[in-house]
Amino acid sequence: MKSLSPNAETWLQRVPELEQNRLRPGMDPVKAEVLFSDILAAGESAVLSLIDSLNPVDDGKDWKARHLLHGLVTFASKPSQAEQRKTLEAIYSTQIQTERPSEVKTFIVMQLQWMATKDSCSALAEQLSSVDPQLIDAASRALVQIGSASVQCLMEQREKVDVHGRLAIDHAMKQIQKKTRS
Repeated sequence: MKSLSPNAETWLQRVPELEQNRLRPGMDPVKAEVLFSDILAAGESAVLSLIDSLNPVDDGKDWKARHLLHGLVTFASKPSQAEQRKTLEAIYSTQIQTERPSEVKTFIVMQLQWMATKDSCSALAEQLSSVDPQLIDAASRALVQIGSASVQCLMEQREKVDVHGRLAIDHAMKQIQKKTRS
């Protein structure tokens, strides 16, 4: 396991260990909200320290960081947390544009799927030119969740991608059309 920054360790040690035969930590909801609030209040460096602690291969050793990064999304997605959501979305969108392993980018994109707005469209659309099919598929799903606001980004990206990317874009466009008709 990679060595963690002191900043990441601060947050990770506040997540209780898994109890035997449990898939999720038994975090008290109030303590979890305080933890997520504290991480977001600490700023971008706190979130980046958690992202930096992710292993490219999801072998379970970094489960606390993954748990916190997803928990931040659910916490920030509440209507009362609109500013935190916008900040977290910007951090995640920026991080998928950096030189990170595609497996880490895929995890971050999967988090964006739950909270992304049109502000993330360009960053997500860029991932459609990846050589990693899982990253392409995750980005496509996130763009579909954004809906019609992502159509322009998808159209602009279509000529810049390979066959898999074009298929993902075509499929995403069909899903968006179906959603808008419903």
